[in-house]
Amino acid sequence: MQLNHLEMEGFELQQAGLEVKSTAGLNAGLLFVGREAWDSTLGYPVVYNGSGWVPMGGAGPVAFSQFPLGTLGYPIIGQGASAPIYGQVSFATGITGTLQSGQMPTFTGDVTNVALAMTVAFVGGSSAAAVNTAVGQAHTQNTDTGTTSTTFQFGTGGVKGQTVTGEFQLRNAANTDYADLRVKSLYQEGSTTILNANEVNIGDSNVLLNWEIATAAANSDGGITVKRLIAPAAGAGTVSATGAAATGVGTTFTGYTVGDALVVGAEARLIIAIASNTAMTLASGFTVDPSASVYSVAVQRNAQARWNNSTGFWELVTATGSGVTTHRTTRTYEVNIPGNGVLLQFDIVHDLGIEYPSSVMLWELTGSKRGGGARYESIDANTLRVKFGAVVANASTYKIVIGA
Repeated sequence: MQLNHLEMEGFELQQAGLEVKSTAGLNAGLLFVGREAWDSTLGYPVVYNGSGWVPMGGAGPVAFSQFPLGTLGYPIIGQGASAPIYGQVSFATGITGTLQSGQMPTFTGDVTNVALAMTVAFVGGSSAAAVNTAVGQAHTQNTDTGTTSTTFQFGTGGVKGQTVTGEFQLRNAANTDYADLRVKSLYQEGSTTILNANEVNIGDSNVLLNWEIATAAANSDGGITVKRLIAPAAGAGTVSATGAAATGVGTTFTGYTVGDALVVGAEARLIIAIASNTAMTLASGFTVDPSASVYSVAVQRNAQARWNNSTGFWELVTATGSGVTTHRTTRTYEVNIPGNGVLLQFDIVHDLGIEYPSSVMLWELTGSKRGGGARYESIDANTLRVKFGAVVANASTYKIVIGA
């Protein structure tokens, strides 16, 4: 030890320095336990413990604040041993340490000149693996990309959202049945709406069809159809099916219509799509998939009440086993014709849009005359002229009913 100034009066050791540790000066037979020196390579004091030079850090776990930074920029930590107290901290070098709540971490092992690469074993009861998973699944807000799960449950015991072959379904918590859905307004953009309910209650007093048209050129027929099927008739060829996908050999599926029913044995399945003469899709599969089986088809003979846009008339379509029959509904126009003691003829504007009415009835309301000897002449599609055989008296009134 080099002493530049020793002041004994105040029992002070001033401006003292440790001898620099060197191979020539300290390792050549001059070593004894407890000898101190300055390690100029490591940049901190060391002490000889009988078998080698070790940092002057003392025994037991130590904190960062107890030691200056070494030449590599990290704390110089002495040796020691300690059981984990709050959370264990481990290093790639095998050094372990302890972390107490609200304090700096402490370590055990020789960490001389070793960069401390800390990894957390657990945080607040969560394992390192759980923390790593949470970090890996973190994302920027409003950038959700979805989930790989096919189901998602809302709340505890709530309904489940489920996807099945591109279809979204609402299911009950046990996933054994469908769940209810209540919305304010429902907008449906597809071309087909299928309701499996046996009864549909509508609060409105009027049902509007073809609502989306915006020009007169887009006007089309419209009405209400009641589905009717006739007895199944044997089909050509044979049919096989895998689930809802049916294929045929020697079949002519395009001769049928979506909504007809394919019958195999005692089971019938609704046809929902026809791709070709040999491929169609059913609403559901058979209990046992048929293979090269004979089949029959129950075709539709639907009843309908419709508006014929081309004729401007309502029509009734009735079904029979061989086809359908269309009947035009009768519209009538009725009005009273009061006599004035002057005129023999009266022009009746009925606006039925038909030049030749299907029927005309005329009778006197103030007497017993039927027809009054009148003749009828069509002026145009909306006007009928009535000619009486004599002047209609003031006291006479006739009612005329024109049918179209």
